[in-house]
Amino acid sequence: MYVVGMGRKYIVTRDVQNAPAEKSVLLVGAVETEDEVDELTAAGYDVAEQLHYPVAIATHDGFNVRDFGAVVVYAPSMDSSTGTGTALILQAEAHAHGVPVITTQSATDCAPCGTCRQYQTVSTARDASGAVVCVACFGDAPGCACGMDGVTEPVFLNGAWDVQCRRCTTITKAAFPSPWNVERDDAAAPADLFGIRA
Repeated sequence: MYVVGMGRKYIVTRDVQNAPAEKSVLLVGAVETEDEVDELTAAGYDVAEQLHYPVAIATHDGFNVRDFGAVVVYAPSMDSSTGTGTALILQAEAHAHGVPVITTQSATDCAPCGTCRQYQTVSTARDASGAVVCVACFGDAPGCACGMDGVTEPVFLNGAWDVQCRRCTTITKAAFPSPWNVERDDAAAPADLFGIRA
């Protein structure tokens, strides 16, 4: 990254971390305290569930934003007077490199999907008739990396939220336990899949 000021050019270097998966989303926000990191991690579940893409949680500024399909800003943002270092740096880099930046919408813009009733808090999309529609009902959800289409859910793995089918989610939760991975109310009874008892 180049910083130009007072007639001088400086090169700022730092170690960078690549995206955890192809077409991932980077979630940035306040990470100064453990509570803020927890809040950002919890918001990552909503982003993964609504956008149906893996979500990396930016707990430091060592991410290469060009490796991500988009950067989602979970307040504060550059437009806010309360912006924090990590979020501001990554958001500015995204703007500089032409990476799409999505600022989470205000509460008054949130609405449920007209088909499945999933509440849209990140970015509300509408179809040609003006009805609110989620990514899955619109048919743009990529599905699980194993190739299965259908119902997916976010699962926390290696510091990021991944979107997986029910079978892969069950295996991941059993193989990589995390306090962030909770059972859904509508989840089926634990199964024995590939020798792993969930």
